[in-house]
This record gives sequence, C-alpha cells and structure tokens, in this order.
Amino acid sequence: MEESESTKVTDGEFAVNGRDLPVVLLRRRRIMEYLTAYVSEHGYPPDLQDIAAHFGKSVGAVIHRDLW
Repeated sequence: MEESESTKVTDGEFAVNGRDLPVVLLRRRRIMEYLTAYVSEHGYPPDLQDIAAHFGKSVGAVIHRDLW
C-alpha cells in the first residue's frame, strides 16, 4: 500500500533512504528525543503531564494518539 502525500512530512532532517518519515514516526521520534533529553537533564523520566505540556496537548491525546 502506497502512502498518500497527506501522510508524509516533508522535512529533510527526518529523511530515511531519501524518503521522508510518515507523520506517526516523526511524532514518535520527536517524543523519544524529548524523553532522552529530559532524562539526561533530570535523571528520571517525565510524567504524562510533562510530556503533554511540552507538546501542547492534553494527556489523553498524548496517550491515545502519540504513545499507543
């Protein structure tokens, strides 16, 4: 199944093998980068409220859309 253009992110920074990552992978990668930086700075992982606040979303949206 081929991806539609609406499911692609055109950001060369996140290209793999010359192709842009799908939106869901881009969101997960940005969350992982945030988690890694947070743990490096604080020594422990952020709670869901911290993750949601960082990305400007509700906790429910983070859980159901980005982490599940």
